[in-house]
Amino acid sequence: MIRITREATGPILSAAYRIFIDGTYCGKIKRGETQVFEVETGNHTVWAKIDWRRSNKLSIDVNDSVVELEVGENESVSHPAAPDYNLLCSILFWNKYLWLRKKGGADVPPEDI
Repeated sequence: MIRITREATGPILSAAYRIFIDGTYCGKIKRGETQVFEVETGNHTVWAKIDWRRSNKLSIDVNDSVVELEVGENESVSHPAAPDYNLLCSILFWNKYLWLRKKGGADVPPEDI
């Protein structure tokens, strides 16, 4: 089982992130929400998308326990007061617009741009 929590902060307030596991769309997650996805044991690749922008792809190993992940916006590529900057970053850093990491993620910080 994979449990993903979306942070409650960030400039994208209403849009839900789409969650993909092994290339298959599995559901949406809204701001401040937690979703649980049932998967087989073994290795899986997980990522989140909003429009054409996405997070890093995270490889995880699922066994009998719950794998806790968290997702959010990379603040280095979004700024609510600078729409031109946001558009440029959305194009150049489309695969780093969101971050995905194991919960508590001190060992895997969001990617800096």
